[in-house]
Formats: sequence, structure tokens, C-alpha cells
Amino acid sequence: FRVLLSRAWLNARRNPVSTHAAAGRSITMGLIVGMLYTGVGLGQASVQDRTGALYFVLTTQIFSAQASMRMFLEERDLFLRERSAGAYRTSAYFWSKSIADTPLQLLFALMFSLLGYFLVGLQMTVSH
Repeated sequence: FRVLLSRAWLNARRNPVSTHAAAGRSITMGLIVGMLYTGVGLGQASVQDRTGALYFVLTTQIFSAQASMRMFLEERDLFLRERSAGAYRTSAYFWSKSIADTPLQLLFALMFSLLGYFLVGLQMTVSH
């Protein structure tokens, strides 16, 4: 498991283009959400606008999470060859890839959410 995890981290570091693309996608989509829904009021009439903004945020996050499935498809042949040779179990491969990918996915989700949250103007204080 440790060897697979270190290999997954090393592969992520060797391919910074996908990391930069994911960061760019998160920032761009956060800005788009913010620009589309800037100025949403605080009254009852703006409830539909807020619901639309939250729906857009949710669907964007779901599709961003599905983009991480690409890594499994890219390494499918290598995985099948090593697994058939008895190098490791499927669960060890899955968990090592998932754990290596999780910190970046959380960072990108946080970037997107913070941009969208504050640009849309959702609850700025805890007192509400």
C-alpha cells in the first residue's frame, strides 16, 4: 500500500498540467458562479436565485469529482498487468489512488466554494 501511495504521489507531481488545469477549472467556475449570481438579494423574492446558485454549485462539484475518475482509466492497463502478476490487491490500488488524490480535490473544492460563496453574497456573518 505504501509503495502504491508513494507512486501515486510521484505521478501527481510528475504531471503538474492536470493539477494546474483542475485549479484553473475551479477558479474559473467559481468566478462564473459569482458573476452569474452577484447581487442576489436577502429577501424572499431572491430565494429562487439562491436555489439556482446552490444547484449550480452542487452540479459543478459533482462533475469535478467525476473528473478524478480519469486517473483510473489512464492507468488501467498497468493496473491489470500488475494485478494479474499478483503485485497487489485491487483495494490497495484503489485506496492509494484515492488517498493521494483527496487533498488536491479538497483544495480545489474549497477554492471554488469560497469564490462562489462570497461573490454570490451568501450569509456573511454567523449571526444570521
